[in-house]
Amino acid sequence: AFAAQMEMARGQHVHAAERLVRALADHPSDAQLALNLIGARCATGTLSSADLERAMHALRSEPNTGRLGYEWFERSLPTAQSGGCAGMDLAALSRMLDAASGNQRAQKVPGRRQDVLHMQGRIALLQGNGEDALSKFDQALDADIRPGAALNQAAILGSAGFPRLALRHLDHFESIRGAATRAAFGMPRIHEWVLARQGYWEQELQSLKHTLRAARTEGAPLPSIDRP
Repeated sequence: AFAAQMEMARGQHVHAAERLVRALADHPSDAQLALNLIGARCATGTLSSADLERAMHALRSEPNTGRLGYEWFERSLPTAQSGGCAGMDLAALSRMLDAASGNQRAQKVPGRRQDVLHMQGRIALLQGNGEDALSKFDQALDADIRPGAALNQAAILGSAGFPRLALRHLDHFESIRGAATRAAFGMPRIHEWVLARQGYWEQELQSLKHTLRAARTEGAPLPSIDRP
């Protein structure tokens, strides 16, 4: 996969695709190979349904994709929305996410479940379906209850023109925040403790709610919402 990435960086997309196809013959469940192949095919305008099927098979069966799948989908959203790669539109990305959601081993990890549901919500939002996006974002938050995830998803809904739905998402977070999983021991737990002592998340929550309520007012322009 790394060698193919280097070839693509030099513009040798055909060679990269050939390398990846050979590797996938021996490792069909390797999502890194399959997703890089889509990139190589898109660059040459030769993406086929077989390439998408390879990717769906890998996403269904890869033992542990880590955050690779999420990051790839994040980068691919603008291309799918703009039609920059023939054959890879939002519907194709949705089918691939459905395949990833069928990966039983990966879906046992709360963060991976959240990643898939979050991306499904993002696609619903790009398709103009705010209610469906809210449902997916709520499910994503249920999978791994974290204040940062709640604020990020609410900000995305608000920035897309759905401040009322964003406020509902924050209400959902407040109804379940008591069940949030503690951070792991070590620096993550210390960082969590420091933020709690500073009241950081509560301040951020109230600030975002204020922004969203202002945007909800009829005729008010949507303020810029920026959250990590």
